[in-house]
Amino acid sequence: MMAHRLQPTIHRATSTINSRYAGAVGCRRVFSSPTEADDGDDVPKADPRQLVHTLYNPTIRMSHLGVSKSILPGGLIEKVNEKTGDRTFLEVERAMGHFWMLGDLRKNGGKPIIANESLIPASYAQVFPRLEGLVSLSGKENVNLPDFLCQDAGSRLSSACTLVAISFKQFGFEKLKGWIEPFETAVCHGIGPDSRAGRAKVVQISIIEGSLYKIFSGLFVRSWKSSTPEELHENTLLHFGSEDDTKSFRENIRMHNTLTGYVALVDGLGRVRWMGSGEANDDEVATLIDCARELTP
Repeated sequence: MMAHRLQPTIHRATSTINSRYAGAVGCRRVFSSPTEADDGDDVPKADPRQLVHTLYNPTIRMSHLGVSKSILPGGLIEKVNEKTGDRTFLEVERAMGHFWMLGDLRKNGGKPIIANESLIPASYAQVFPRLEGLVSLSGKENVNLPDFLCQDAGSRLSSACTLVAISFKQFGFEKLKGWIEPFETAVCHGIGPDSRAGRAKVVQISIIEGSLYKIFSGLFVRSWKSSTPEELHENTLLHFGSEDDTKSFRENIRMHNTLTGYVALVDGLGRVRWMGSGEANDDEVATLIDCARELTP
């Protein structure tokens, strides 16, 4: 019988604290060209437009609606002066306002990333981005990705897959259920020839950003553990740290908008073979299940 995934309260707590301290967060200096950054400034001197193909996974399909597609490495938005033609790179929050994520989701229907319509070919697929220092509810510490996603595949590396479900806030956490439950039913717990037991699994990752939460991470882990069925502890991972700690991880697979949830299908070699976001619909779920079965024949 499939375990019911309860909704932890930690995401709600972090959202409340974040809103209280939002006014204290500063912005990096605005610059009109990359060469204007002073030595020691935390604004990158390289033109962020030139880093897109290096830092972003090109197989991720971004919605043409909303802001997320236009966000450059470093969380920057390019602005062009209509009179002079000068280009300025602003932090997205400064350019679009503090509540830009809400506006982004309204415009793209809650889906910054458009789900792939088929399995990403192995020749184009890129390895799931690295993230270190996670903890599992089963007690494991210093869990690293993508290593953890491949550790159970063993000799079945070429015929295994993992649905990775990622959230940063309670709102996004609640969106993941619509992806996870049908995947577990159809793929992980299928009957007869449809069963992929031992070759397909779900790993749920909750990212809690902020140094304050890291200090009290032990309390959060215990609270989360008490509200999650024991059989899910092994594959439920938490990451505590600053936004800088997760920046390269988020940017690589285009999770710029941290309000919603994201799902990625990762093969036995740790490569991203499909990705989606927001609330699942029937067609997307059907495609996800077909892709998982294709990876686990």
